Amino acid sequence: MPGSGRLRAALLALGCRETWTLSPRILRALLKAFRTSRPATAATGTILHVNCPPLGSPGFRRYLRGLRRLAGGEYVPLAVHVAVTGRCINCCARCSNVARACPDPALETLTRMLAGLRDAGTASVALTGGEPLLREDLARLVAACAPDMAPLLFTAGHGLDLARARSLRAAGLVAAFVSLDYFRAEEHDRVRGRSGAFDESLRAIAAFLEAGVYTAAQAVVDEALLADGALEQFLGFCRGLNVHEIMLLTPVPVGPADVCRACEPTEHEHLVRLQLRSVAEPLGPKVTASSWLESPECFGCQAGYGFLYVSAAGDVFPCDFVPVSFGNVFDSGWGPVLERLARCFPVPQQSCMALDLRASLRRTQLPVPWEEAEALLARRPRSGLPGLSQWIAPGTKGPRR
Repeated sequence: MPGSGRLRAALLALGCRETWTLSPRILRALLKAFRTSRPATAATGTILHVNCPPLGSPGFRRYLRGLRRLAGGEYVPLAVHVAVTGRCINCCARCSNVARACPDPALETLTRMLAGLRDAGTASVALTGGEPLLREDLARLVAACAPDMAPLLFTAGHGLDLARARSLRAAGLVAAFVSLDYFRAEEHDRVRGRSGAFDESLRAIAAFLEAGVYTAAQAVVDEALLADGALEQFLGFCRGLNVHEIMLLTPVPVGPADVCRACEPTEHEHLVRLQLRSVAEPLGPKVTASSWLESPECFGCQAGYGFLYVSAAGDVFPCDFVPVSFGNVFDSGWGPVLERLARCFPVPQQSCMALDLRASLRRTQLPVPWEEAEALLARRPRSGLPGLSQWIAPGTKGPRR
């Protein structure tokens, strides 16, 4: 983004009254986030990173209030991913969806659950699945989040056309993250387990862009993309699509079979360098690497702390790669679930919880019920606070300058 664009983004943040109610140490964290993440702008808003609502929006104001509450020792699920269906037309080997066989939750059940998130202070809701576009009432779910819980969509693009993209935007959709695993159809379709998946993703990206929705191409960086020169070709291909953002997700072993390997340290470092290089680039899509966002130098692992995942069956997990249930929100509501989470996750951690619990989660019976959750987490290695969180987490003074 040119300097004027970065200045405009900063003015959007500073123009919110809530910004000036933050403590100086939280303001320093925001400034550091601006230095390490390039804001990108679409008709639906200017986005700093995936868990931060568009700058200056009602969701962003809730986000700022949530940061202040977190610093005061309250438990606030700032960003929540909600699986609105377990159904999917793809058959990805590395799928983390443990509720694929469950029936779709009723619209009334989901809207009641979303109202509970609003009461809890959630600022951003990503609708996912399965394939969320399989729900005909998806626009109503988007509207149930908007405008104060910034609604995002994670999709493979199945069946999307321009008319539906426009209807989702009209309902309040802020951003769409479309799965795109490779720059050639045969490899993408192989990963997705279905011929034609690549073309569907490209059509969805084009439709969202034409509808004016902030659009990101999202890839899990696996062995194929890590091969010599493949990742640069992929980035070039995505630039040619004119997306606003390229999201590079670190692979995490999933399920009892540990499908897909974890990244090596040198691979993590390469992905971090790509993001930091993107910050300085004035033009083209921004590159965001989860290796950076979840690194000890940045936000660390937010799973269970500021981030939650709700399965299509209603189980609440720290994230979709940690199928450890803290209760079923469809049955009990949010009260007891949030109490358990607050007890187990007083601060974020430096390391990936899915990797820390990898050996314990190699079991055939998933998800782990909440009665076992606290004992399981007690065996997890503990570490100090990650960098940016030292400015925000309660009871800390922030790193020395």
